[in-house]
Amino acid sequence: MKTIETFKAAALAIVERAHRIYPWAEGLRNAFTEFAYEILGGVATTPGTTYLWDIGVVPEAESDQGWQVAKLSLISPTTMAGSATLQETFVFGYSRAGAAIVPIGQFVTTVVVTAGTAGPLTAETETPVTVLAAGLSLLAGDVLTLSVTPTSTGTAVPAGAIAKVELQ
Repeated sequence: MKTIETFKAAALAIVERAHRIYPWAEGLRNAFTEFAYEILGGVATTPGTTYLWDIGVVPEAESDQGWQVAKLSLISPTTMAGSATLQETFVFGYSRAGAAIVPIGQFVTTVVVTAGTAGPLTAETETPVTVLAAGLSLLAGDVLTLSVTPTSTGTAVPAGAIAKVELQ
């Protein structure tokens, strides 16, 4: 979790410096928000079973347009390489007013690298996940979710893996 706090502290320091230099930059303080969800217990290895977590609830925005997804990423404490048959599929999504979950990003752990959508998760490295719907507006109260589905026995998400969503 220290990694997420380091990112957040660095971003806030940049905003603080901008505010000191440019007083009109006060609005930047609240111009972004970040959700980081740590998968504390790891994920079991039952193939085809989807494990679902709520990452957070989208807060009120300063504008009527809501929030845009700026970045999705995954961080694993150990390398998750996957293979042709041993994979984990991560799906970021959101639900509005209890409706069905709408996917906003997907990543599959595998040895075949496709930037932003598939490949290994390298230990302690933030791996970007491609946002599927650019320009999507999330509204206050939308629930951000993460689901993980293993494709075969023997695969597991290690305890301490982090799913991160940044909104702007």
